[in-house]
Amino acid sequence: MSLINDALAKIEAERAEEAAAIAAGVSPAALAERRYASRRRKSLRPAILGSLGLLLVFAVPIAFLVRHNLESEQPATRPAPIAINPEPPSADPPQSIPAIDPPPPQPELAPSTPPVAAYELAGMTAVGNQTLLGITRVNDHHSSWVAVGKTVGEVTVVSYDATKDQAVIRVDGREFTIGLAAAHAAE
Repeated sequence: MSLINDALAKIEAERAEEAAAIAAGVSPAALAERRYASRRRKSLRPAILGSLGLLLVFAVPIAFLVRHNLESEQPATRPAPIAINPEPPSADPPQSIPAIDPPPPQPELAPSTPPVAAYELAGMTAVGNQTLLGITRVNDHHSSWVAVGKTVGEVTVVSYDATKDQAVIRVDGREFTIGLAAAHAAE
């Protein structure tokens, strides 16, 4: 109800202002310009204050979270452990400890590289002047379309021979030649 009363009071004030302006000889255009400037001043200040308020409302928690995140990323510094000898020194000479042979050296393992059968050529399509190959990773059946000369994930398609339905791909720096996978018939 107060909104209606406020609107009626505003209209009444505008009519009184308009009547006073006409009596003073002010044109309706000048009166409208004065109203526009007054409303603009009245609306600009709350907008600026509201923006600053929102900035404070969001800036303070964000600054706190960033600071907390930076503190949590720093490694915790611990004092060096102190060696405690639980046995008091004795006057007896130390007993000899039998020698333990070190374990035999293990051969170094080659970096994990996919075997040749780890990828299959699932299909080929031409889009415009670009040839796309469907490459399937056999162990998890993940497939992706890769353009010749492009890389998707760890697979780069080096070339494609349409006459043999074979592609040369590069995975982890090694090149493999893969052929079109045999079609599986539904039983």
